[in-house]
Amino acid sequence: AAVLILASFIAPLPALVLGSLSVPGYLAAALLPLVVALILWQAGTRLLQARALERREGGVLVAAPPSRLDRLLLRLPLVAAVERQRNLSEIALLLSQLLSAGVLLSEALEICARAAPNGAYRQELASLGRRARAGEQLGSGLGRQELWPFEFVAAVQVGERAGKLDEVLARLGR
Repeated sequence: AAVLILASFIAPLPALVLGSLSVPGYLAAALLPLVVALILWQAGTRLLQARALERREGGVLVAAPPSRLDRLLLRLPLVAAVERQRNLSEIALLLSQLLSAGVLLSEALEICARAAPNGAYRQELASLGRRARAGEQLGSGLGRQELWPFEFVAAVQVGERAGKLDEVLARLGR
């Protein structure tokens, strides 16, 4: 950062020395890149904060709620399909690996809820984790069609009945 700040003051210096740039013009040329960089830095940090995967509430880590960006990504025509498939793939692979390792379904869903890229999926997975803790099967909880396509839900239900949920999820994730 120090080198870039120094460079923004040195780069317009030859124009000032040769007389083609006035002192106010030099200051504008030197400070403008710094102001733009500061604005982009602030926007980037706010975007990352909005996309945070987990937050502390009462000393407990919980899945972060969906941001406006998360909702927007699931509504844009072409982007929504890519975002949905990316989330489904990551969730299925992680859930498959956790279940294969012997983690309880409710705990695996809570871990997935904290790791899912999109807030809408994080929220839905946290709800599924609570339902699984109460004894409900995963396939019966996957209800919202805009998040869980019919084919995904049907495959999960078949995998649960067959006792091979981890294998089905691994196949879905790939």
